[in-house]
Amino acid sequence: MIRATTAATMLLFAGTPAMAQLVPSFAEANAGASTQGARASATAVTATGPQDPASGAGGTRQFVPSGPPPAIPALSPERPLAPRERQAVAAVNRWRLRACRANVDTEGVFHLRQGQCEPTVVCAPGHPCDIAFEPGEYPTSPADRGDSRWDVHPRFSGTGAQRTLHLVVTPSDAGLDTSLVVRTDRRVVSIRLISRARDYMPLVAIDHPQRTEAAEWAGVIANGQRQAALSSVSSNPCDQAPVVPPEAFKIGSGRYSWRPVQVYAVGTPVGQKTCIEFSASVGSVGLPVLIAYGAGGGEEVISYRPSGRRFVVDGLLDKAALVAGAEGSMDSISIERRGYR
Repeated sequence: MIRATTAATMLLFAGTPAMAQLVPSFAEANAGASTQGARASATAVTATGPQDPASGAGGTRQFVPSGPPPAIPALSPERPLAPRERQAVAAVNRWRLRACRANVDTEGVFHLRQGQCEPTVVCAPGHPCDIAFEPGEYPTSPADRGDSRWDVHPRFSGTGAQRTLHLVVTPSDAGLDTSLVVRTDRRVVSIRLISRARDYMPLVAIDHPQRTEAAEWAGVIANGQRQAALSSVSSNPCDQAPVVPPEAFKIGSGRYSWRPVQVYAVGTPVGQKTCIEFSASVGSVGLPVLIAYGAGGGEEVISYRPSGRRFVVDGLLDKAALVAGAEGSMDSISIERRGYR
């Protein structure tokens, strides 16, 4: 019983680094009392070491590792690349790693042009990054990310032709580096995602250089066409071809210098206009007042804009009258669109 206890005590002391130096002397002092089995048990947990300088005799001491065990690789060993494969990877890396020309607009949106390099977006935990695509562009499949520690959610802004796809990207940790592949109806975009503890890019736009330039020119041309149309309308809209011909209007009788020679309507970008045209001999003095009659018989004085020898009236007139003179001796000429009741 005493011998077994001695062997167990040796094991207990030898299991702690602080008592490792005491184990050899303790073992020698009890060598006569230990059995062959106890010595075998002690030897099973110890290793032969150099001579103990304190005792001057050889002894045993526990093996204590000097550091952590070697790391186990997460991936299998790589196979060597063939010369052609190395050339292809080098060419792609030159494109991926070259500097991208980018700019930040007045609203804080960081614009990256696709095709110059691989776009890189830096995000931080708790700070979502918004990646915007072109207006009218929509995804054809879910985005593929190389690391599940990134959250990617699609969102949209705008309506109609200006409806824009946004990807809201948020990492769950710092120090992450992966790729995000997005497929849309217009292109395939590969975006490198990097996470930092505090650095992040809140608003990012991935522009397509050719389409962006074409869209800019299209916008300028469309704006010029609108301005030209408005300019023509504001100068003399009645010079356009009528959408409601003169035959559709009935003009009352009367021998007045301001009796219209014809009435018609034209279409403009801002709506229809009714044109009341007078003879070339009409002057600018003593022009009549234009009164419109509603469906219920009510009367309303209508404003018009003189343009040469025409009155330009907003909207399509159904029933109206030109009135001149003082109360009690007024002259009038009726204007009515045929088929209106």
